[in-house]
Amino acid sequence: MLMEKYCKREKRRVNDILHKVTTAIVREFIEKGVSPVLEKLKGLSYNTTRNKQAKYKNRKVSSLPYRKIQSFLEYKMAWYGYKTPYVSAKNTSKTCPRCGRLSKTNGQVYECRYCGYRADRPFVACVNILKMWGIGFTPKALNEIIEREDLSRNNSIHIPT
Repeated sequence: MLMEKYCKREKRRVNDILHKVTTAIVREFIEKGVSPVLEKLKGLSYNTTRNKQAKYKNRKVSSLPYRKIQSFLEYKMAWYGYKTPYVSAKNTSKTCPRCGRLSKTNGQVYECRYCGYRADRPFVACVNILKMWGIGFTPKALNEIIEREDLSRNNSIHIPT
């Protein structure tokens, strides 16, 4: 009974924090007049169970409330009249945003073996998700964004235009 009490308390605390964080995120989106584009997370835990370190990864994935954050963002954006589109996350961090080819990844840095493009994998995934949604970047604009936001990893990102 005592364990159940503390478990419920922890769930309420987590939900409270998630509500506060998502409210702050939604306010930022509303101020800028944009809507988030989210990845479809269906099958996320299934994909982790097929790897070598399945037990560790499955516990890590199942303990993080990704889907709950998405649902909070979705209903709060709908409250303000914005739609929240979902795109497939397949190969978003493995596809080169410059030439569009798939390359193997190594750690957190993505490097295209065809055109030499080099960037952080989360950044590559974000750019590819925007492309899927229909918002692309020219190489020059991509370089300007990288420089302005200081997204380069040791100044290794540069796309020749």
